[in-house]
Amino acid sequence: MPGFLSDHAAASLWQACRLEILRRMLGIAISSGNSGWVDAIWSFAVGAAGVAMVRS
Repeated sequence: MPGFLSDHAAASLWQACRLEILRRMLGIAISSGNSGWVDAIWSFAVGAAGVAMVRS
C-alpha cells in the first residue's frame, strides 16, 4: 500500500509496536518461563512482517 502511511507515521507506529512487543515478551517470559520465548519470538516475527507489508 504505497502512500498509505507517511514515513514518519510508519516510524511512529513501528516504535509503538516495538515497545508493545518488548513489553509482551518480558511479560510472557516472566510468566511462563522458557516456553514463553518461543511465543514471544513468533509474535515479534508476525509483527515485523505486518510492518514490512504496510511500509512496502
